[in-house]
Amino acid sequence: MAQCRQVPGTLGIIAKMKKIVMIGNMAWGMHKFRADLMKHFIAQGNSVYVIAPYDENAEKIRKLGASFIDIPVERKGVNPLKDFIYCLNLTKELLKIKPDIMLAYTIKPVLYGSLASWLAGVPQRIAITTGLGYTFSVNNFVSRITKILYSFCLKFSSQVWFLNKEDLETFLTNKLVSVNKTFILPGEGVDTNYYSPAKTSPETITFSLIGRMLWSKGVGQFIEAAVEIKKSHPEVKFILVGPIDKGNPESIPLETLSEWNQEGIVSYMGSVEDSYEVLSQTSCLVLPSFHEGLPRVLIEAGSMGIPCIATDIPGCRDVIKNELNGFLITPRSTPELIDAILSFILLKQEKKESASVRSRLRVENHFSLKRIFELYQARIAYD
Repeated sequence: MAQCRQVPGTLGIIAKMKKIVMIGNMAWGMHKFRADLMKHFIAQGNSVYVIAPYDENAEKIRKLGASFIDIPVERKGVNPLKDFIYCLNLTKELLKIKPDIMLAYTIKPVLYGSLASWLAGVPQRIAITTGLGYTFSVNNFVSRITKILYSFCLKFSSQVWFLNKEDLETFLTNKLVSVNKTFILPGEGVDTNYYSPAKTSPETITFSLIGRMLWSKGVGQFIEAAVEIKKSHPEVKFILVGPIDKGNPESIPLETLSEWNQEGIVSYMGSVEDSYEVLSQTSCLVLPSFHEGLPRVLIEAGSMGIPCIATDIPGCRDVIKNELNGFLITPRSTPELIDAILSFILLKQEKKESASVRSRLRVENHFSLKRIFELYQARIAYD
């Protein structure tokens, strides 16, 4: 008979211990965005297994108390044989583990994790789409095949979650998922106690872009804006922070980042373990991305009371309300980004403080860890 207990420090519910498998396409992403969720599940007495390609973050996941299983996957590849092998490997591993719940994140884990977990007889199969990517912004052979795969594989999910309303509506419009399976999860949640406003403000106005170094994150527009702004405001600082994603065709070469550094356009700080220190020295966070699910970095910044400039796209507009806690701009528009940066520089201090307060309140009300854990708890059947 399954054991039950009430666990101190969790939501105060009584839950049967379960085996929970979480599938992703990078160990880095699983640790970066879902470490708190893993800790929450483990604190409740559940056994957590993480399946993803191995990298140095696998050991961090193991230190949390979760089991890590290395299954390689080509994130951007379109080789059907390799995808079949990936699905087969997932199925074999799930048959060994015999989990009660499967949570899959990002495209290929969602597609093949849904099918593999059904084949393995996993009772609860939850697919979580973390963003649309290029699949829905272009109309080519690969995008058409991906949509067909979504339509087929999601039939084997018991639930399909989205991080914003627009992504959900896109899937419904394209008839890729049954509406009765869907649910909107507002992000991964952040620890609002940890991501609290810094005690001191940066001495110099500093704009930071934190994320993977990809052209699709709007890094090019950020650089162009920095060059232009420094002509009239040479004292303003621009910082780039994030890893180089070598497996991504959108990746920006280290040589290019080094050139920008040497030219004094921006300071590239590389990848950091924790964004808190960077954010504590940031006046305004900039995320001019072309597509997102629901960007965690915007929520972290908001929790610290930092106004943001972001593109007016699904996910970003869920966090940022134009001219209330930041500015929304058109994707790929360097002129609008320049105008928004200048608007922030010229903003009166009382308005900056008002935007800071609104940012913090919005995260506390909608995106806190407590709120996200409650939503997971409500959607996952423990009985």
